[in-house]
Amino acid sequence: MQADFHYAVIYVLSRLTGFSQEDAKIISYSSQYVDDATNGGFIKFTNHPMYYRINSAHALRDISNLDDLANQHSWMPFHFLPGNQPADHNRLGFVSRLICRENSLVAQDMVKEAFLYKSDENGLHRLGVTLHVYADTWSHQGFVGIKHDINHITNLYDEESVRDFGCLIRAKIDDLTDIFGCEIIDKYLALGHGAALTCPDEPWLKWSYTDYFGSRIYVDNTERFMRAVDHIYMVLKRYYLGDPIAQVEPLDTSIRNKIQALFEKFTDPDGQTRNLLWLDKIRENHFGFGAEDISYVSKGIGSWKFHALGTENEFDSADDLYIYKDTFPLSDWKKLHDAIKDHWSFVIFKLLPDHGVIF
Repeated sequence: MQADFHYAVIYVLSRLTGFSQEDAKIISYSSQYVDDATNGGFIKFTNHPMYYRINSAHALRDISNLDDLANQHSWMPFHFLPGNQPADHNRLGFVSRLICRENSLVAQDMVKEAFLYKSDENGLHRLGVTLHVYADTWSHQGFVGIKHDINHITNLYDEESVRDFGCLIRAKIDDLTDIFGCEIIDKYLALGHGAALTCPDEPWLKWSYTDYFGSRIYVDNTERFMRAVDHIYMVLKRYYLGDPIAQVEPLDTSIRNKIQALFEKFTDPDGQTRNLLWLDKIRENHFGFGAEDISYVSKGIGSWKFHALGTENEFDSADDLYIYKDTFPLSDWKKLHDAIKDHWSFVIFKLLPDHGVIF
């Protein structure tokens, strides 16, 4: 999924469940930032303190995408959560348990963990991170967050014949060749849904492909995304009430229809462009909770990082020095990065091992 879901839709659902504007902003910003936290390592201050943060994503041109350990510690816990369900075919062995599955038991246990930190100062940040990963179990299902042959798909087809995927695939290969060289293209496309381009992330798309086992897979993204909306709304409602097993009413049908209509209406292939269209609808009080002016800035002026560190840089250097502010420990940027580290540690060292997934 992209910014239109991880930011705008999560904001809409948060407001509909009763969260205040400020709390909804924290949840939705944290959700989207998981895709934008591409810097890791130490932040160094001029008066010698340091702060360590990890990245929860890799940029397209990051050579780390070809590093198995980096993938296991980034793409798997944040974007392709293993579903721990055996495949119908035995030849995959352990790898079948790494396949991302929609609303898996692993994902449900991950969501339950977020409830335990509701009273923490970064509880809402942790919730946002969790919802990002939870949402991706719908869009990324069937793929694994490591380089593996199971991610190799063929005969990618747009059911509505909107785009020529052959041209898009050739363009992507050309781009990757310019970056890395032709000898490692197959490895790159074997990571996650690389061979499927952005098809899994576009809310309106109906598409199909032939999977690793030779089966023809037909996908209606709108149906998938609406199932994610339904489940995430219930999670947010229960979190707002402070009861992970509370009996709550489903999303109002009229609002649900509005969300689905926008999924089908906004068909620009760029997620940031679609996000802006959603934000326009929020300003118009399209969803009934009030006309609200919100925006998302991941880095640069107006971003949480800018408020915490005073930098406009998109990428950090190991030699960069920042002026330490007394407000830094309580900044949203630090709270969010603390939440990212806490989520990573829980998934890698507790959640997955408890389900027998150790790597």
